[in-house]
Amino acid sequence: MVGPMNDFQHEVVEANGIAIHVASAGRGSPLLFLHGFPHTWFVWRNVMGALASEHHVIAPDLRGSPKTHSCFRRSSA
Repeated sequence: MVGPMNDFQHEVVEANGIAIHVASAGRGSPLLFLHGFPHTWFVWRNVMGALASEHHVIAPDLRGSPKTHSCFRRSSA
């Protein structure tokens, strides 16, 4: 069972011009957790911890979350 926050891997994945923060843990068949507004991946931490011993649990911070943002920068003209 995954316990403390240190047991989760955190990375940023770029897709479609968005830098998406993703928390994951474990190995095995993947399980994807999607949060609702106004939550973040953190809402799933206990469930992910319980399932990480048998699955690769993945929880992205969806658009609008503090750690997920647009990669595009506006040029100053």
